[in-house]
Amino acid sequence: MGKKNYRLKEEKYREQVTRYSLRKLSIGVASVALFSFVLSSPQVYAATSSESNTSNAASVQTSGASASSSASTDDVRVAGNQASDGNLIDKTTTTTTTKDSQGTTTTTTTTGTLDPKTNLSTNDQAASLNSEVNKANAAGVKTTQTADQTYDNVQAAGNDYANQINNLNKTTSDYKQAVQAFQNSLKKYNDTVNSYQVAKQEYEQALAKYNQEQAEYQRYKERNAQNLADFKNDSNLTDVSQTTTSSIGNEETVTSATVKLPTELEKAIKEAQQLGMTVNQNDSSEADSSADALSKYATMTEAINKAITEYKQALSNYEAQMAVYADQKKKWDEENKAFKEYQKQAAESQGAGAVVAAQGLVFEQQKDATMTIEGADTYMTKEVSDQLNSKDVISRFDKASLDAMQDASGNKTAYQQNNPHGEAENTWIVLKKGQPVTVTYHNLTGATYNGKPIDHVVYKYELESSSDGTNEVMAQIMHDPTETIWVGSNSTDPNNHLRVKMTIAFYGSDGNKFDTSDGKAVLSLASLNHYTTIPYISDSGQQETIQMNHLERVNIGNNEFVGIPGSSVTLNENGWVYSVNSNQRVSEGAKFDADDMYGYVNKQTGETFYTSDSDITNNKYVLAHGGTQNWVAASKTVGWDDVPSANNGKWPVNKYYGAGAMKLTGDYIEFDVSGNTPDFNTSYWFNINSSIAVPQDPGNPPAQPVKPTANVEYNQLTVSKSETVKSPTAPKPEFDHEKLGEKPQAPEVPSAEWHLAKVVNVAKETVPDKPAEPNKPAEPSKPTEPTKPTELNKTPEPTKPSPVKAVRQISTETQPTNKKRLPQTGDEKDTKQRVLGTILLAMVSFLGFTQLASFFKKRS
Repeated sequence: MGKKNYRLKEEKYREQVTRYSLRKLSIGVASVALFSFVLSSPQVYAATSSESNTSNAASVQTSGASASSSASTDDVRVAGNQASDGNLIDKTTTTTTTKDSQGTTTTTTTTGTLDPKTNLSTNDQAASLNSEVNKANAAGVKTTQTADQTYDNVQAAGNDYANQINNLNKTTSDYKQAVQAFQNSLKKYNDTVNSYQVAKQEYEQALAKYNQEQAEYQRYKERNAQNLADFKNDSNLTDVSQTTTSSIGNEETVTSATVKLPTELEKAIKEAQQLGMTVNQNDSSEADSSADALSKYATMTEAINKAITEYKQALSNYEAQMAVYADQKKKWDEENKAFKEYQKQAAESQGAGAVVAAQGLVFEQQKDATMTIEGADTYMTKEVSDQLNSKDVISRFDKASLDAMQDASGNKTAYQQNNPHGEAENTWIVLKKGQPVTVTYHNLTGATYNGKPIDHVVYKYELESSSDGTNEVMAQIMHDPTETIWVGSNSTDPNNHLRVKMTIAFYGSDGNKFDTSDGKAVLSLASLNHYTTIPYISDSGQQETIQMNHLERVNIGNNEFVGIPGSSVTLNENGWVYSVNSNQRVSEGAKFDADDMYGYVNKQTGETFYTSDSDITNNKYVLAHGGTQNWVAASKTVGWDDVPSANNGKWPVNKYYGAGAMKLTGDYIEFDVSGNTPDFNTSYWFNINSSIAVPQDPGNPPAQPVKPTANVEYNQLTVSKSETVKSPTAPKPEFDHEKLGEKPQAPEVPSAEWHLAKVVNVAKETVPDKPAEPNKPAEPSKPTEPTKPTELNKTPEPTKPSPVKAVRQISTETQPTNKKRLPQTGDEKDTKQRVLGTILLAMVSFLGFTQLASFFKKRS
C-alpha cells in the first residue's frame, strides 16, 4: 500500500493510544462516548476548523491510494477545497439504529461518488480527472480503472482526484515528451538514413563510374602500348617517342614519329638544288597517318618535279631568249657601231658623212605620185596582177605559168595590150629585150634638187638579158618612184643573168633636165641581196635548205660610188657594186636578216626557231614539234630589206647593211641578178631614192632576259596518335558506411491507473441509558513497521475512466428523511449542547483545566 498506508496505520495507532490514555484516566463509558461524539460532531469540528482542516488534510494525504508523490500539501489542500457536496453524483443516504450496553446508537450513512468531471486546480491549471484520463488515452497512455477509493469527506476525495490528475498529467506529459523525443530521434535517424542512402547511392554511382574509368584507363594504357609498337614496327617512321601530360583531370598520351622522306622526294629535292632552284624546308607538319604522310610526300614530289619541269622549260626559254638576246644584242652592237662610225664621218666631213651633208637631192617616198608607161605592149590583166600580188617574191615570178594561160585559139589570156591599172597603181608588164620602156612620174611631193622643185622624173628600162633565156622578164613598175621596180622570171641556169639598164633623169618645172654633174645628186643603191641558200620546211616538218648563189649587183658606170659605214655592199671589179658574202640571213653568216624574222621558243625544249612567218599556225615545222601551243614568240627583227610600208612608214634602221650610194654624175646604171637554180625563179627589187641608207640611231639596247628563278618547298611530316582519358580518382564516401547507427526505439507505452473516489459520511448518535465505568482497554500493540514499498518499474496503463456509482450500504431500516430522531428531551441541537456541557464539566472536574488543555493539544 506504500508509505501513505503506513502513515495511516501509524495514525490509527496513535488514536488508540490516546483512547487508552483516556480510559486509564478513569473516564467513564459515558464520558468516552460523549467525547467521541464531540470529536465527530460537526459543531465541534466547526469550532476547531483551522486546526482540524490541517489535520484532516494530512490524514487524507496519507490515505490516498493513487496520490502523486510529487503533489505538495498545499496543492492537495487547494484541490480539496474546490470539491463540494454538489460535485457528488449517485448519492444515497441510509440510517440504522442499534442498541447495546452503552445505549441506543443511530447511524446515518451518506454515500456518493465525486464526479470525475469536476474541475480542480492543480499546478496553476484547471483540469478534471475525466479530461486527464481522456488526454492520457489520446496521448496513447494505457489507462486502467481500478477499484474505487473511499473517503469520509469530499475534500479528501478532491485531493485524491487532484493527485490522480497530477499523476496522469505527469505520466501523459512524460510520455508525450518521450514520444516527441522519440519522433525527433526517429526523424533525425530517418534523415540520417535518407542522407546515408543518398550518399551511399552517390558513392556507389561514383564507384561504378570510377570502375568504368579504371577499365577505360586500362584500355587507354593498352592502346598507348599498341600505338608505340605500331610506330616502331612501321619502316617509314623514325624518331618514335611517347609523352604523357595531365591537365584538369585528364591524361593525354601522344605517340609521335617522323615520317622518312621517300627516295623519289629526296631525288627531286636534289635535282632542284642542282638546277639552282631554291628549295625551302618548311616547319614540320602533322599527317593523319603514315599512309597519309606518304600520300602528301607524293604530292610534294609531284609538285617539285612539276616545278623542275617548268623551271627547266623556263630555263630553256631563258637560254633561248638569251640566244635571241645575244643575236639581237649582236645586231644592236653592229648597228650602234655603224651609227657611231657614221656620226664620226659626219662630224669630220668625211666619207658618207660628207657626201650626205652635201646632198642636194631631196627625193623620198612619193605615195601620191602618178605614172605613165610608154614602150610596153604587154600588160598583165588585173585579175592576174591581183594573183601575183598575193604570192611571195619567189613564186610570183613564174612567167612560164603565165605564158601557159591560153584560150582555145591559142591566145595568152594572162596578158593584154593596154594598161588595166590607173596612174596611181602598181602595174605588171612584160619587159622585152630591145623594147625600152619609159616611166614618167608626176605629182611629186617635196622633191627638189639644190633647192629647186623637181617636176617629174623619167626612168628608162632596157632589158639586156633574162634568166630563162627568153629575153623577156616580168616587171612590176611601182607607182612610187622611190620604190622603183621589181623584175624577175623563171630560171634555167644559175649562170644566166637577168640584167636591166636604167637611165635616170630629174626635170624641173621648166621642162629642163637638172644637171647633176656637180655630184650633189646622191642616190641610194639599196636592196642588194646576196644569199647562198633558200631554207624551207619539208612535209615531215624538218628544216631543209637549197644551195644557190643568188647575187644582186649594180654597175654604176660613170657615177661615183659612196660606201656606207657597216654596209655589206662594196665597190668591186669593173664598177660592180654588191655584197661579196651573203647578207641575206644570219644563218648564212650575215650580220642581219634581209627579211623580217620571227623568233619562237619551244616551251618544252627551249629550242629557238626563226621563220619569216608571222603566223605559225600552219607552219610545218611548228606542227611537227608540238603545235602552236608549245611555242611562244620570243623576238621580231625588222629585215634590212624591208620597205617603209611594212615598217610603219619608215625605212629600217639597218637598211644600210644591204645598200650603198652613188653620186649621179653619169647617165645610166645597170642592175644585174644571177645564181638561181631552175627550181627557183629569179627576182630582183631595185629602188632609187635620196634617202641614203646610212646608219640610224638603234635606240636602247635590247633588254636582257631575266634568268628564271623557282622556289620549291617541302616539309618534314610527322604522325602522332593521341589518346586521352579521364584520370580516374577513387571516390571517398562522405558518410559512415561502416556503421549507420542504432535506430531509436519507440518509448514503452506507460500504464496509468485511476479510480473513482467515493465519499462515505457516517454520523452516529448514541444515547446512553446510564453511564457505566468504562472497561480498561487492552494495551494496544505497537504496529509493526510496514515493509518499505519497492519502486514500481512500470506504471500500469490506465484505462479510460467511466463514472462509477458509489456502493450503497443499505441498512435494515430506512429512514424517510435525513433528520435524526432524538429522545423526547428536546430537539437535536439542544440535546447536543446539554450533553456537551455536561461532559465538559465532568472532564474539568476530573482532570482539571490544565490536563484538559493538554489533552486537546495532543489530540490536535
